[in-house]
Amino acid sequence: MKLVVNPPPVLSVFGNDLDVVIAVGETDIPGIYLAEDRPRPDRHLLLAMIQVISMAVQENDLETFERMDSASVELQGAQSVGNLTSKLIVVRARDGSFGALGVGELKSLRALARKAVRYFTGTIRLDIP
Repeated sequence: MKLVVNPPPVLSVFGNDLDVVIAVGETDIPGIYLAEDRPRPDRHLLLAMIQVISMAVQENDLETFERMDSASVELQGAQSVGNLTSKLIVVRARDGSFGALGVGELKSLRALARKAVRYFTGTIRLDIP
């Protein structure tokens, strides 16, 4: 899978071949797009990715998070190919590196990151060791 962003982001992870893309929108549940030749990721892995990205967004960490005022984002080579309108997009490359792209104000992106953490935490039964 490839993420085509206009204007192109600075972070190198977005130029790599991707195996997981998580699109966090303001109203819908997060969309998860997977490369067809990869196994389905574990819910714990997705939660860990979102937790790390949430901290990166909170701290505006430029090594894993890039914010843009406006951008068009297109996903190519996934189950559904097309434009992503989500404001926060988390990606993992095939080499294991990951990062996030945020489109909009930092305050709203921080709220979206917290929303994503709540959603993915809710997918895991915390009462089972």
